[in-house]
This record gives sequence, C-alpha cells and structure tokens, in this order.
Amino acid sequence: GYQLTKVHGQHLLTNPAVITNIINQAQIRPSDTVLEIGPGSGNLTLKLLEVAQKVIAIEIDPRMVSELKKRVPQELRSKLHLIHGDFCSLPDLPEFDLCVSNCPYNVSSQIIFKLLSLAHQNSRIRQFTLMFQLEFAQSLAALPNQSAYSRLSVNTRLLTKSVKILFKVDPKNFTPPPQVESAVIQMTPLSNIGMTPQEMLQFEGLSKIMFSTKNKMVRAILNSRGVQNQMIENYRLIFKEEIDKEEVKKRVMEILAELGCEEKRPFQMDVTEFLQLLNEMRKKQLFLG
Repeated sequence: GYQLTKVHGQHLLTNPAVITNIINQAQIRPSDTVLEIGPGSGNLTLKLLEVAQKVIAIEIDPRMVSELKKRVPQELRSKLHLIHGDFCSLPDLPEFDLCVSNCPYNVSSQIIFKLLSLAHQNSRIRQFTLMFQLEFAQSLAALPNQSAYSRLSVNTRLLTKSVKILFKVDPKNFTPPPQVESAVIQMTPLSNIGMTPQEMLQFEGLSKIMFSTKNKMVRAILNSRGVQNQMIENYRLIFKEEIDKEEVKKRVMEILAELGCEEKRPFQMDVTEFLQLLNEMRKKQLFLG
C-alpha cells in the first residue's frame, strides 16, 4: 500500500455508484478526449477509459502514477495519456473536449481558473464535471443575495455560460474520508468573453475590493480612503497628471447615480452590474487593480 498525503489533498473516491453517477452526468461522447486532474489510483480513470476515445490523466504523486499504470488493462492502455506533473503549473497541455475529475481540494481555485483560461483560448473545450468540497462548490454556483455569493462566484460567472451543483457526496464514499461534505458541479465555459487581459485584471481588481467588505454599500467602498488613493495613484501613472480626492469622489458619485446603484451592496450585484460599473469607471478614467 501507500500513505495518502495531505500535501496533495488526496481523498480517493472509492464508491462505484458515485463514479457511475459522475460518468452518466458527464455527457461523454465516444469521440471525446477527456482530461482528468488528480486521477489517484484510477477508480474514475478506468471508467472514463471505457467510454471516451482518449483520457489525459495528470497526476502529481509518483506513487499514484505507478499504481495507475499497473491497474489499466492492456486493451485500454493505448487510450491513456498519463502525465506525471502538477496541472496548475504545466505550461503546455494536450487538447481535450471535457474535464471530468475528483479534484485535489487544496488547489480548487487554481484548477478552476486555469481550466476557464484554457477554455477561453480554445472553443473545443465543452464542459467540466468536477468534484470539490461542498462549500467551494456552493460558492462557485451561488447567485446574488445567496449567503455563499462571493468574489469566486462573480469571477466564475464572468467566464461561464452555466454553473450548477449536480449532487452532494458524503465523506464515507472516500478513502480516507475527508472532514467535509463534497459535491459534483457541472460548468459550461465561455470560449470568448470579448475582454482584453488588461480588462480581465481590472475586473478582478474591482471584485477583490468589492468583496473584501461585501456588506458595505458600493458608495462607501469606492469612497474609502484606500480605494480613493489607489484610483488617484493609477490616474497619475496612466495620465501623468494629478487628480484630487474631491474630483475622484465627484466622478464616483456620478457613476453610481448613472447606474442607479448608490444604495447597492456587492452581494446584491450580478456580473452584468459589475461589468457596467467597470465600464463607467473606465469612461471616467478611474482604474482599480
């Protein structure tokens, strides 16, 4: 045997009924290439190999790599492309259609945004069916005014057509059992959202500031000293001239009045409203991030 490590967030999915449920919901076509992140000892991999044309499995733990090699039957080996490495830091990946994985929980956020970034660059990538910690899954799928709605929810909605929780998974279905409930989510990425990398960074900067104090009014957040100083500093860097605090405050109030969101709080705003706010700020030459 082998010891599973907390370093890699390893919890092997061992219940065949859950694995079958994931396969059934993943909508895999016989012509599909499926990416699997963190296959572990291969319980899900073996089932994926039966239904897909090809499986690209990326595993960070060398012991799991050798275990997986041993377990794959001879007749399925030609369908498996096994890569020993860290998905989050691999510079180049082979092309794929779907990602179906029981993801390592300690790098959930990095995995999601790398997958969404890959899908943004390649319209071939169709859908993700992924297992995460329940709390993380709820935050991914949350809508405005729901308690789990967060910066993660907004940044995810920007890059997806849809996100939904398919079903919850009890800890007893894993070895070793995690201390938390899990859930399988399904996500359809957007292949082109029509934003430049610079605009994406500005959106991330705005959502970070908004959700650092999501219960405050947007007006109070944008007029706080730290945020005002950031806008003044960015104005100076971009336009090589000064702007005073009163002028920044006046522009902020004009933007909020234009959008009718003076009384709104970040947890009440959807992606469209954040994009409108960012657009109006750009028009008024106010930049965050």
